[in-house]
Amino acid sequence: MFRLPKGVNKLFLDTARLLKRKFYCILLAFLATFSLGAQLDVSRVMTIGRNALYFRDYMVAIGYFNKVLELRPWMAEPYFLRGYAKMMLEDYAGAREDASLALERNAFLGQAYLVRAIANHSLKAYKKASDDYCTALRLSPDDTGIRFNLAGTFYEQKKYAEADSLAQQVPPKTPVYALALLLRGDIALKKGDSIAAMDFARLSLKADSTHAQAYAFMAELFRLQDKYPQAIAQLDKAIALAPDNSALYINRGLLHYMGDSYVKAIEDYNQALLLEPSNSAARYNRALLRSSLGDLNNALEDFQILLAQDTSNDLVRFNTGLLQSQLGDYRTATAQFSKILNKYPDFLPAYMARSEARRKLGDLAGSDRDRYTAYNLQKKQRQVKREEKGKKKEKPTRSEEEKTIEAYQSLIANEDRTLSTETTMPESLRGRVQDRTAKATPMGLYYLTFYIPEEYLAHCKFDARLSEYNSRQLESKTLYSTAQSFPLDSLQTTEATQHLSELDAHILSSPYYYLTRGLYKYALVDLEGALADFERALELNPQFSLALFARATVRCRLIELSASVFSDKSEPNSTADVTTFVLGKKLTPNKNNATKPLDTKTSLQYREIIKDLDTLIKRHPDMSIALYNRALVAERLGDKEAAITYYTQASQLSNAPAEVFFNRGLLYLSLGKKEEAMSDLSRAGEGGLYQAYSILKRIQ
Repeated sequence: MFRLPKGVNKLFLDTARLLKRKFYCILLAFLATFSLGAQLDVSRVMTIGRNALYFRDYMVAIGYFNKVLELRPWMAEPYFLRGYAKMMLEDYAGAREDASLALERNAFLGQAYLVRAIANHSLKAYKKASDDYCTALRLSPDDTGIRFNLAGTFYEQKKYAEADSLAQQVPPKTPVYALALLLRGDIALKKGDSIAAMDFARLSLKADSTHAQAYAFMAELFRLQDKYPQAIAQLDKAIALAPDNSALYINRGLLHYMGDSYVKAIEDYNQALLLEPSNSAARYNRALLRSSLGDLNNALEDFQILLAQDTSNDLVRFNTGLLQSQLGDYRTATAQFSKILNKYPDFLPAYMARSEARRKLGDLAGSDRDRYTAYNLQKKQRQVKREEKGKKKEKPTRSEEEKTIEAYQSLIANEDRTLSTETTMPESLRGRVQDRTAKATPMGLYYLTFYIPEEYLAHCKFDARLSEYNSRQLESKTLYSTAQSFPLDSLQTTEATQHLSELDAHILSSPYYYLTRGLYKYALVDLEGALADFERALELNPQFSLALFARATVRCRLIELSASVFSDKSEPNSTADVTTFVLGKKLTPNKNNATKPLDTKTSLQYREIIKDLDTLIKRHPDMSIALYNRALVAERLGDKEAAITYYTQASQLSNAPAEVFFNRGLLYLSLGKKEEAMSDLSRAGEGGLYQAYSILKRIQ
């Protein structure tokens, strides 16, 4: 065995020790420098995030706090601040989760208790909210806002004495004093003391005459006394102060209806729907009034929109059937009535309506059977009618939660008269993106493009395959992947056309060349040409993953394009239709073919798409955009379980796009899994998809 001479060996060991010590010193210095740099970066990012909160740019703030948490997941403050931003966006489930994570890291972060309390309050978890409010109040005993919110949670738990006691403790000349008086008035009304309720309402207005809710409460008190003109006058004042509050128009519309002013009532419902197109109470009431005035087609359109939003709403379905029958669509009406009777076999009006529709269709035997059944039911119900005879007949109303089939002709009354479910958060905030209209439809397929608006670059998901392509610097432009649709403007169209001409003039036998040329063709909507180039790239290099991904995408687009050629103008009306949003562009499927099996050609095309995506996933298990597209294809084919499986696989990757959580959240929602849906939609909003916050607001 070879050995060093003794002296040389000692010298070697001494030198090695010296080098080792120097190495450790250098390493420690490097780590200290790196740590200091990271600290400076984190501090700066936190400062920018706080600045964004100050300017109420909550989505921007969330992005900065996400970056901090990637580096420092043990820090409490970023979780608290991100939770605050989510609360201001009305993502209460996400805010509650972030506040809890902050408190796990620092149990003495008093403001985190307040954020979690407000989130639970808004989610109607009143006991949990009151517990956190109590903790926050112990830490900040002089905070009247916390005291008022705590009173509201006690009110919701029907602890009226405790709520009233806390409201009395709110001192005058504080921002919530007028609200506390109003809450005391509502407590008095709950106890049946309408005189005291009116006194508290007047005191509240004396303390703050600019509070719309106080006028709305006064209007409700007048309505309970059947003083409709006075009630309308109070709501006029409320609307003057809060013209963007759709609930006020709904309530005033109801009062106009009570006073037989149907046209004015419809005008109020029109305004409510302009402010909030998804408001089902306003649309339902407008539909009933339109029907009463003989505007049957527009009434039917309203009911069909409502039925598309909620196919389980039997009151809407029955009204839809009645209007379809009146308009001569007896066969469709009969089908609607049959669905109702399958669920409500003793519902007399449905037998009468179906009997008439069957008679119009010439089905006299079926008509007679229904009429005979109705006659027998009528005999059973005769005693009930005798008991009701002589009672004062009032125009019926119902709460939105009341879904008994007998109330199909009742207008919906907004019964939210109090501030007990409100918190002291500001009502009008810049950055409240959840108020933008967003449809509950999934995001489209990811695709490759050179054209991304600068403000969207932060949301693009880079993939190892994209990085490899861009590193070759084949193009002056960077290649991105996105699920959003960005139509080319005139300048971009000219530029893309020029690039394509240059590529055509210098044909190369390279897979990268054909992929690049195909992408420009795709941008210019030459889908067949793009497909040909992608296939040529794969002929030259069958292992070229980006070309495989691009081919699967363009094939999907071609299927959608062919499906849209003979389509009717319509909106998606169920989760089965959500797959019409592909490549970020909405297509309108043919309703008549929506439930038919795929033809042979389309089936083969989907088989090829699935084959390409499965190959990509097997080759690159970390390619989240391929997993996402595979999930969306499964969803389009109606296989929800497979779609959730692929979305879940994508969600477990570090580079999972926000669209994964958005689409899976909608799938969970369609399956009735509300908690899972809310969690996913919160993650999607956190990832930059503002649409998620709009949907969260509607389902919470």
